[in-house]
Amino acid sequence: MISGKLFWIALFVIPLHLSCIKERCCGCDSRSAIDTTALLVSFSGDYKRDEDTKSSSSAFPAGIMTSIFAFSSGENPSVYPSFPGTPIIAVSDIFGNLSINSSKYLFVPAGVYDFYSVSANSRSLMGIEIERGVTTPLKNGVDYLWSSGRGTKVNTNTNVYLIFSHRAARVVVTFTEGEGVRDLFIRRVSIYATQEGARMALSTGEISPAERVDSVSIPMKVFNRSAQEIILPLKSGISIPFEVEIKASLSGKSVNSQIYRGVIPSPKGGFMAGNSYHFTAGVSSTSVVFFGAVTVEWENKSITNIEVYE
Repeated sequence: MISGKLFWIALFVIPLHLSCIKERCCGCDSRSAIDTTALLVSFSGDYKRDEDTKSSSSAFPAGIMTSIFAFSSGENPSVYPSFPGTPIIAVSDIFGNLSINSSKYLFVPAGVYDFYSVSANSRSLMGIEIERGVTTPLKNGVDYLWSSGRGTKVNTNTNVYLIFSHRAARVVVTFTEGEGVRDLFIRRVSIYATQEGARMALSTGEISPAERVDSVSIPMKVFNRSAQEIILPLKSGISIPFEVEIKASLSGKSVNSQIYRGVIPSPKGGFMAGNSYHFTAGVSSTSVVFFGAVTVEWENKSITNIEVYE
């Protein structure tokens, strides 16, 4: 799992009156009188670290949005609503920090609390909403992030450290020139990715893996000779069909458009959340052969060879 620069969040929801804050929490703006018996809660966070590689990444770019929820410890988000005033939306700045409207605060009485945060790792929440403890239906192509601070004791003004993890999977294919191939150029790559519509549980961050792929292909993002896409989790034993169009010199003959089709076989355990499955594919004049591959950056996983046909 990649690691990112520390970011900070200050969340504020001020109680309207004492009886309200004794029960849970109530939201109002900073012009209201602050109950001095309440405790301030702030937040900081990081990406989950890959302990094997100690890899790291740059901080969130400016404008990344995340949503934060608060509950009394042990409350089931599928049964109880989040504290009034939450979720609170935070947005990253140019330094990778997260900030919110400065007129909002989060004050709670001393106790033990559960905090959750979700993000699409983008400039918007990409339609993420929570209904009875689960998200609305999710889709491929979105880097869903999740974090929790369960069982947090708040006896003084407290900073809660949230560690975010990737909840979808990533497929990366790097194409190389095989025998008889020169001047390889990747025009496009598309895959029949995971069937969309799964939901994430707010309390665990889990997205139920799908049992089939979609009937419509989606384009992968192509960077020079590599293509990548983020997909929702997919159960073990389900292959992913794909198609690649290239331009190259094949056996000395210039070919403007050559299309190869094949399938990516399921790795052991399927395409699991938080894993980045990285394939290396050799392009020959008649086929594309996928060599043994491993995941990179997110978590190490080995993958079987793949052969595709024209």
